[in-house]
Amino acid sequence: MHSQKVVNQNESFTGSAHSFCEDYPVKTPLKTIEDYLSSLPVPIRETLQALRATIKSVVPEMEERLSSGAPFFWYRGRRAVGFGVAKTHLSFYIMHGDVLKTHSKDLADYDTSRTVIRFTQEKPLPTELVQKLVRARLEEIELRPT
Repeated sequence: MHSQKVVNQNESFTGSAHSFCEDYPVKTPLKTIEDYLSSLPVPIRETLQALRATIKSVVPEMEERLSSGAPFFWYRGRRAVGFGVAKTHLSFYIMHGDVLKTHSKDLADYDTSRTVIRFTQEKPLPTELVQKLVRARLEEIELRPT
């Protein structure tokens, strides 16, 4: 995956525990997901707000809160999925389980690791793929409650 800066240089960024890039260092700790999103440049914010809405469309009652400085959704007391920003990309987190491994063919066009899918605002994750991955993660939690 090519590396590129996905930030509008004319907008300020206050950051979170996950610094977006050197130009926008972490300045203050953020307390809510709304704080997190409002601290981002508009194009990045809109991309992550769309991802957030897609996640919420699967199970609207999932609890949302910051975990390690990034927005996460909790299901049945367990961290299910989350999202965030990094120096050169945006991230969709599935921190536990085998979802990314079992859906590796669906993710062939994305840079992935064991726990994260990296993408950009120019190439956001498709709604259907996000919904599929969220459902798979929730199913894992249902099958392995602790």
